[in-house]
Amino acid sequence: MAIPLPLLGQHCAVVLTRQIVDAAGALTDDTTAATITGVLEAASFRVRTTTEEISPITSLIENNVLLQTGWEMTVREIMDRRASNLTTSVGPLLAQLAENLASPAIVKFVFTRGSNVWTGYGVLSDYNEGPMAKGKNVAEMTLTGVNNGATPTYTP
Repeated sequence: MAIPLPLLGQHCAVVLTRQIVDAAGALTDDTTAATITGVLEAASFRVRTTTEEISPITSLIENNVLLQTGWEMTVREIMDRRASNLTTSVGPLLAQLAENLASPAIVKFVFTRGSNVWTGYGVLSDYNEGPMAKGKNVAEMTLTGVNNGATPTYTP
């Protein structure tokens, strides 16, 4: 029995591109997109909702009202300086995107798993790196959705 393509790790890739925001708020690509494939350890996409319980005092039944929806994309990269694994020879991609934490970057991401593609824009909301098990160091970046009319799209 064949393993479905989305379950095969070698069919996963993440492309991250820093964005430039003009005076009107439009986003354009800053530099050539960088792909994390050979050093991609993990990628996850999660939808978040914010609700508030609003019900009359005479009711014992909860009535959660949706206030906001959002998403988070977390990417974990194995920190490796070999140019053969990276589109750039200066080191791990996530560290380059997070180099100026004083002004968080807006990043376009394209996450491909098998033939499925998720595309969206997020602001760098969290970045950390450090030693992990089995002798490797990883960098982990979390992007949180930005409200610029570019809700993540999904192509099956």
